[in-house]
Amino acid sequence: MNEDGQFLRTVERDAEQAFGKVTWSITDSDLVSATFLTDPTDFSGDFDRATPNTADASRETGGERWSLGYNRVWGSAAFELAGTDHDADLNEFAIFRTNRNDVSFTPGATFSSAEELLGGDGTDIFINRATDSVRTSFEYLFDTGWGDHAFKVGIVDGSSTLFEDAQTVGNPPATFLSLNSRGTSGPIRLCEIVGLDECGGDAWSTVDFGVSSDEVVGFNEGLTDSQRATLLNLWDDNGNGTLDQSEILLNMTFGSTADNPHGLINYTRDLQTRAGPSSKGSESTHYYIQDSWQWKKWSVNFGLRAEDTTFLADNGEDVGTWDTEVAPRLSVAYDIKGDQLDRSRDDGDRRGLRLVLLQRGAVPRAAG
Repeated sequence: MNEDGQFLRTVERDAEQAFGKVTWSITDSDLVSATFLTDPTDFSGDFDRATPNTADASRETGGERWSLGYNRVWGSAAFELAGTDHDADLNEFAIFRTNRNDVSFTPGATFSSAEELLGGDGTDIFINRATDSVRTSFEYLFDTGWGDHAFKVGIVDGSSTLFEDAQTVGNPPATFLSLNSRGTSGPIRLCEIVGLDECGGDAWSTVDFGVSSDEVVGFNEGLTDSQRATLLNLWDDNGNGTLDQSEILLNMTFGSTADNPHGLINYTRDLQTRAGPSSKGSESTHYYIQDSWQWKKWSVNFGLRAEDTTFLADNGEDVGTWDTEVAPRLSVAYDIKGDQLDRSRDDGDRRGLRLVLLQRGAVPRAAG
């Protein structure tokens, strides 16, 4: 419902989920498994009541996940090789294919949300997140006479990609910010819109240009020599040969309605002249080696883990690589009663050492 208590629209959510798994025991020692998951969800519109019907947008979310694995066991050794691939979409489509036109109003003006946003949503957005990885490990169990060992080494290689593309809709493909001149007469000065003290002190409901010094620099750099000469002749009040911020604010006026989709005064227009899809990601590799040793009431787990990550730009160029990080780990546990229920354990890694007491039926608590 909107602020007037009226029902705006009916939005439907259509969600599907599917799961499948196949395992094949090739021999007593070899096993192959495959898993498939999918969860597509479609929304016919926006649940946000602040969104006018004309600016409604539908969404498509979800994706597919595949995994394939192979395991082999022989004697006291075990080998694993597995891979996963996951794609997830988060797409949004403007239902009404007209130009988006946000509207700014004079200070103190009364207006509805429908008047503040005219036209459609204005943009189709395509987002895809993709991750894939391959991992392999080897584990060997053996007895040294000083206890049992479970020795394991492994590698995990993965990558992730984020694809984004925003496409402006409408003819021409542009979004507008317009001025509603209700309560005004004649051209509107920029200083009035931004609320400069010399021009009233109260800003319009939406301000997009004229506030920052960077915008002044950008405005000057965008002028041709002919345009700059004309404006200097008209606006250069202090005669220093440069258009500064105050001169632009006090002299720039808005009054043209040319090509405005709703006949309002043009304030700003963002025109998409070409597509600009973006695809960036990362690649990483993790290595680990560990040994779990059990001797009488003692259990010791120690190992090393290393990883390196590279970040990739749209063109595939390496834009940053983390130095290889090596993280040692040590965990020591003592079974006080020999019943696997009461233990004292020390855990240590490269960040320090901590002592944890485990008591029957109790939550672990830090002791030092």
